[in-house]
Amino acid sequence: MRVVGFEPCFSVVDVQRAVSHYEQLGFSSSYHDESYAFAHRDNLTIHLAHGEQPTAGPGALYIHVDDADRLAEEWRGAGVEVVGPVDQDYGKREGSHVDPDGNLLRFGSPLHRRGAYLVGQPVRSGTNFSSSLFVLSMMSPPLASTSCGASCQRAAFGNAR
Repeated sequence: MRVVGFEPCFSVVDVQRAVSHYEQLGFSSSYHDESYAFAHRDNLTIHLAHGEQPTAGPGALYIHVDDADRLAEEWRGAGVEVVGPVDQDYGKREGSHVDPDGNLLRFGSPLHRRGAYLVGQPVRSGTNFSSSLFVLSMMSPPLASTSCGASCQRAAFGNAR
């Protein structure tokens, strides 16, 4: 048995508002019914489930992209608030956005600078970090902040420190 994928499930107060917001972020959408929808982009699907009073609080996810600046520019151009991106000392350029229901979308791309370090190892010349948009990890609500520090680093790079 092996895990073949995963999809985050966000609790939202108003499914149509959530769908409209994710479409503004460049996602396509589909519906199961009026209380359950999906936001799709590249290899990422986010479930948007109606919930008047979420039991687990807002969700969070980390999205790897090939160009964090380009995604931030795209989302700002669509009229949404984006924090960053900024260079991190662990070899990533990261930004974030919080949707209308408080769900955190963090995104990042590798720093492309000579001699950058990633998990304590020099990046080898010719290493290709480009990828489609995809989710790396889900975070519990206590980690849902614009800066989750070491916890995100462990999620992003494993426990190889």
